[in-house]
Amino acid sequence: MIQEALNYIESKINEHFRLAYGTDEDIALLNSVVNPDGTLPAENRNKLVLSLIKMEEETMKPYYQQQRRTKTGEYLQEELTSRYNIGLLLTSNFDTYNESLKFIEAGLRYFKENAVFVKTVYADIPASIENLEVQEARLDYNQMETIWSTLGARYQLSVVYKLRVVGLQTEAKRVSEIDSVKVKE
Repeated sequence: MIQEALNYIESKINEHFRLAYGTDEDIALLNSVVNPDGTLPAENRNKLVLSLIKMEEETMKPYYQQQRRTKTGEYLQEELTSRYNIGLLLTSNFDTYNESLKFIEAGLRYFKENAVFVKTVYADIPASIENLEVQEARLDYNQMETIWSTLGARYQLSVVYKLRVVGLQTEAKRVSEIDSVKVKE
């Protein structure tokens, strides 16, 4: 579900850039900012790079469960959704500073105009995803510096977004005894 969400965001940004700039080339690229050996990936050159930098499951789980009784009298506890908060780093990696500014601004503008992706509006959203919400993470200078230090790379023009992924869940677990549920016969 997470990879599908990130691939979907990448494809939507590229679709927008193709229309806005009249190019056939993909400008956005889902990739790491730095290789494991510390070198910069060659494929990142002249790209707006999208990188996953943080991932956490949302902890308000009790509100996302439901219990129901089957025809045989057993109870099933269903996980209605799974929710993840993802830190998404957009890095403008272009040969010139002006191009970097142009595309980081284009990325900012795109997410301002498209902050929520839901199935009712975006029919092409992956089947495992109910919706995606994008909001800019408000980070100060020290927090950005920490991110780049942790990545082991020199700072590049970038912005961090919080991507909230809500996925569909179909698993049901058998519950042998539920104290709070009373069934009238």
